[in-house]
Formats: sequence, structure tokens, C-alpha cells
Amino acid sequence: MAHSRQPRDFDEWRLLAISDPEGFEAARRKVLDEVIAQAPENRRHRLKGLQWRVDRVRERSTSPLAACISLSGMMWESLAGENGLLDVLRGEQGVGHHEPKSQHSTVIQLHKEPPRQR
Repeated sequence: MAHSRQPRDFDEWRLLAISDPEGFEAARRKVLDEVIAQAPENRRHRLKGLQWRVDRVRERSTSPLAACISLSGMMWESLAGENGLLDVLRGEQGVGHHEPKSQHSTVIQLHKEPPRQR
């Protein structure tokens, strides 16, 4: 089944996936390629690499739900994992730096200790 236009919302995408899986994949690939092409040039290579990883996870997964769970784990790792977005936003790591976090601490005395009895 050939579709002349791209689906506009979730329900149209869902119906296309059910009625024409090959058409769905072609439309999905077209949209992804268009989005990547519209990204700033210095980001395109990274986006293509990320999409490649997503596609491999989808291929290796035993079901769409398994793929969703795996991809959700990837997103959480990217957000909250070591050198993830949260670390970058907190200034704990620079973008692209993979140095281990410092293991040193400084203990600050918050109150004066009472004098010791002799």
C-alpha cells in the first residue's frame, strides 16, 4: 500500500504500522532523515550515530515492547548516568570530557567542639 503523504499524528502512524509495515518503515526513515538534515551541520554526525544505535536496538529486540524498554534505559543513562546531561548541567563534567569525578572531600566544621575535660 503506497501512501502519498506522511502521517500527522500518533493514530495515523499506528494505522500505517498495522496496515503497511513496509510503508511505515519508509515513512519513519524519511522523517528521521529530514530531521537530521535540518539539524546544525556540526550535530548531524552524532545524530546519525545515535539513530544507528536506536535502529540496532530495535533490530535486536524480540518485540516492540522490549525495544521500548531498552531505548528507555538508553535515555535514562544519557540523562542520569556518568557524564550524562545532569552532570553537564550541574557543571560536574564538561561536554565530551570523560574524566573520573574527584574522590576527595573536605570536611567543614560547622560548630565549635566543647572543650575536652582533663
